Amino acid sequence: MVNRERMAEQLILHEGLRLKPYRCTEGFLTVLVGFNVDSRGWGELSRILGRQVHVESAFTREDAIKVLMTDIDRFEKATIVHFPEYKKLSEVRQRVVLDLVFNMGFKARSFVNTKAAIIAGNWSKAAQHLYRSKWANQVDDGEGGKFGRADRLVQMILTGVDYTR
Repeated sequence: MVNRERMAEQLILHEGLRLKPYRCTEGFLTVLVGFNVDSRGWGELSRILGRQVHVESAFTREDAIKVLMTDIDRFEKATIVHFPEYKKLSEVRQRVVLDLVFNMGFKARSFVNTKAAIIAGNWSKAAQHLYRSKWANQVDDGEGGKFGRADRLVQMILTGVDYTR
């Protein structure tokens, strides 16, 4: 199982932590650490927090961490079901996979070439597929730009070294 605390730190770095609802780059209503209200609903958020919440609710950092830890568990369980080889990966590479799943949801399954390269242990090919994906250009500003989410995750899958610190 992934190191939940390190995974939480990584997702906060990549997603940000916002205590008020906002529209993400794809136009979805989002709050806390990447919680997509438009797709998952206020009801699910209320269930996780154990109280009724809505767009005007006040949220705390503790709320964000509680929801994030619940999501990490949820996404890791789903990842293991759809990608059992995940359990054999190093902890750093597990965090790469979970980061993608957290960010993209079920769309992450479209990374078939990346997944095949990961299963084969061909880290160079996995990194190449990941970096050349549409996703990489959506989350970062492309080659020669800032060292962002895609750059970090590509280096982490390539080397097995944590680039989030």
